[in-house]
Amino acid sequence: MPIDPTLRPWWLEPPPGEAAERATEPTGLSGAEAKARLARFGPNLFRERQDKSLLLQYLTRFKNPLEFYFILGGMVLVYLLIVELAKQGFYRWSATGRRPRRSATRA
Repeated sequence: MPIDPTLRPWWLEPPPGEAAERATEPTGLSGAEAKARLARFGPNLFRERQDKSLLLQYLTRFKNPLEFYFILGGMVLVYLLIVELAKQGFYRWSATGRRPRRSATRA
């Protein structure tokens, strides 16, 4: 079955009635319509807003309390791996997970 190259995929087609809602044509606005919309809606500019401080921007990323649990869990993990294992001498641990026995006599 040959494919017709003039057909466009359905997702590229505008929704039915959209052009009527915007009152535009496929070629764009006329000069008079553009001036009328500029007078009615104003220029197409971003509104100025106050920038938040970097600390506040960073803290707003943690809106979900689950993220705090992940951070707390990571801190506990670091504490257990580094501090507690260092206290127990993890450099000398064997593969069995037990501390090596100290010899009774020192050489």
